[in-house]
Amino acid sequence: MSPLKIFDTTFLIDLVKGDKGAAKKAKETDEKGVFKAISVVTVHEYLRGIYYLFSHDKELLKNKLEKAEAELIRFEILPYTYEIARTAAEIDAQLAKNGQTISFSDTIIAATAIHYKLTLVTRNTEHFSRIPNLQIETYYRRLSDSVLSAISPACQRTPAEASPPSRPIQSFHTFASAGLGVRFSPSQAPQFQSS
Repeated sequence: MSPLKIFDTTFLIDLVKGDKGAAKKAKETDEKGVFKAISVVTVHEYLRGIYYLFSHDKELLKNKLEKAEAELIRFEILPYTYEIARTAAEIDAQLAKNGQTISFSDTIIAATAIHYKLTLVTRNTEHFSRIPNLQIETYYRRLSDSVLSAISPACQRTPAEASPPSRPIQSFHTFASAGLGVRFSPSQAPQFQSS
């Protein structure tokens, strides 16, 4: 697996929500000095969530956006280029032929990872495992069927409903406290050439 990592939107959301697996992965990543990247699509999805949650209060929205942008810069933000679009189109067409489509944004994130030869860190292994040549690393462990069957049926939740204990999204300070510190300033960020 590549020591260079690209993080999916689910990772950022889980980290902000205080997911122990995401926090542990963030700490491990920092301890190893691994390069950290996100797709510009992840930026879009994350900022869309902030607009959705906080657009009712202009001052609060402004505060949340400033904090989000200060934290997102901690990652190398990889653009959506022609080459990535072409790879994404190929992935999308093949998945459609197999009757296994995934979201447009996930297709672009996967194509970005493949294009730059990065390992994708996500909990969404169900969708991303459908894509050939994509290196995936997860921080999420699903309970086994034997464990699930031992849990009272009233307490069982499907994976889509499962989430870490909810606490309000106050800011991205969770990133820093979880270990995703600044690795590069924008002027020091490495430039990647695809091969």
